[in-house]
Amino acid sequence: QSGANVMYLAGSVHALTADAYPLNPAYQRAFDASGALVEEIDLAEADPLSGGLGLLAKGMYQDGRTFNSVVSKPTAALVTEKLKNTPLAPELIQPMKPWMVMLMLEALGAQSAGLDPELGLDKHFYNLATSGGKQVVGLETAESQIDRFDKMPDAMQEQLLRSELAEM
Repeated sequence: QSGANVMYLAGSVHALTADAYPLNPAYQRAFDASGALVEEIDLAEADPLSGGLGLLAKGMYQDGRTFNSVVSKPTAALVTEKLKNTPLAPELIQPMKPWMVMLMLEALGAQSAGLDPELGLDKHFYNLATSGGKQVVGLETAESQIDRFDKMPDAMQEQLLRSELAEM
């Protein structure tokens, strides 16, 4: 209709396998018909070269505490078990807050399942938008997402980590 605003909504995970492509043509039609791409965050912000590393530094203790000193012994044991056969040694996670350990385990789990963030739907359309000069809008900022984790009490961070371990 004339003057009507149309919004296309697609749900996806941030990492996919190559066999997800080629996408259903409906995705491309919706993208082509849209004046802007709106994603969870503007992926330009997620680039480590433009501030991502500074945000991830929030996931490290600066006060002498360690992961094992903050979480319960059973949680520490579960994480140590989960780290076996991964490139991440238990000593390497000691400076990390529980939410950061959760993100690392999520990333390792996705990688071992053959999922690649470079193949995610958000990255695919972000690349098309930036190369085609289409506006990209983030609903949230990477910083607000990190802050949400970082401001959680330790017990809640540990609970989040435990639920991620259970899902894995």
